[in-house]
Amino acid sequence: AISKNVNLPYKVVTAAGLRTYPDGTGDIPLTLNGDGKVAYMHLWPHARPWRLAKPEPMLRCVPDAANVAAILSAALSAYIDSARTDDEAVASGEVRGKLRVVGSTTRNMAAA
Repeated sequence: AISKNVNLPYKVVTAAGLRTYPDGTGDIPLTLNGDGKVAYMHLWPHARPWRLAKPEPMLRCVPDAANVAAILSAALSAYIDSARTDDEAVASGEVRGKLRVVGSTTRNMAAA
């Protein structure tokens, strides 16, 4: 087994979603802006399925996913707030104002 890490800075994340399952686990896909280009094969198996043209990293089967999504949402919100107050970052173009946090949009998958 080979361990792999992919570090994505907050400035390339435009949205984070959440899909929870009845047992409390869930998937958290991340949408990246144009600066955050990562090949699908570099993300696999942590890529959102069928997003080949514009791959999205996804945290799969996360235990207590709602809590993890809340922590991620708070961290992204804090980053956005600090970026807004940092006039130099905005003036230099480091922050493009495209970041938005899609909070914990929960869709429970009902058993068929």
